[in-house]
Amino acid sequence: MTRLSKKILLRGKIHLKTGLHIGAGKERVKIGGLDNPVVRALLRDGEPYIPGSSLKGKIRSLIEQAYGYDCMGQRNDPRHENGSCKVCQVFGGVLANQANHASRVIFRDAYMTAESKRRLEILDTPLPYTEVKAETAIDRITGRARSGTLRQTERVPAGTEFEFEVMVNVFKGEHEPSEPSEEELREMLCEGISLLNKDYLGASGSRGYGQVAVWFEECQAWTISSQNGKVDIKGDDETKSKWEKELQNKGLWGRPSELIADRESKEQGSKPQ
Repeated sequence: MTRLSKKILLRGKIHLKTGLHIGAGKERVKIGGLDNPVVRALLRDGEPYIPGSSLKGKIRSLIEQAYGYDCMGQRNDPRHENGSCKVCQVFGGVLANQANHASRVIFRDAYMTAESKRRLEILDTPLPYTEVKAETAIDRITGRARSGTLRQTERVPAGTEFEFEVMVNVFKGEHEPSEPSEEELREMLCEGISLLNKDYLGASGSRGYGQVAVWFEECQAWTISSQNGKVDIKGDDETKSKWEKELQNKGLWGRPSELIADRESKEQGSKPQ
């Protein structure tokens, strides 16, 4: 039997280096509207957001590729039968016999920063907070656009930033070889974020969409114990400091230097001469 022993909350930012498209689904397309609208938070002024499911799914996919796993496809893999699949231990079981093993990492929906929202609100764009990119299929022989293939894709513009949270749950228990350690959880999360920074998020990455920079800026940690039928939750500065140090060592703590230099260059250029 395992029990929850720690919770680690990580907060950070996602910076769009290129336009991002995470689709809202065809059921929202209206006559005369866009072919590919983005998903929006209707009760937050209709602003685009990054679903936690999109972030978690992409990171898990990259981890599976790096490890050479296919958790959904390799249903007869012994690792899934005996609980030794490292990816499933961290991100949750995907098969019926793993239904009782929940994900140890929780990805919250990511919303635009106040600064990005303000900057986009003052721009004259066809739709709130986004841009529209026209695309067409190219005839491989003539090199010209194919007739009837013009489509319009909505994107969140490059330069936009989102705030996101990840909650890591650490469980402990005797004789539980399938339970990942705190170190294993941290290592796989760092691997996934590092891979994402070298890949793309959302759709159409092979066409330049979705290049991102992801980093962490804040960490909180708590230890959890129970005695005499009562749960005790206490702040854990030692765990907090350890996570911050490890994230710094992985190059995942704080705004990347190239983005700092770019921001300083833009601010310098906007000053009156």
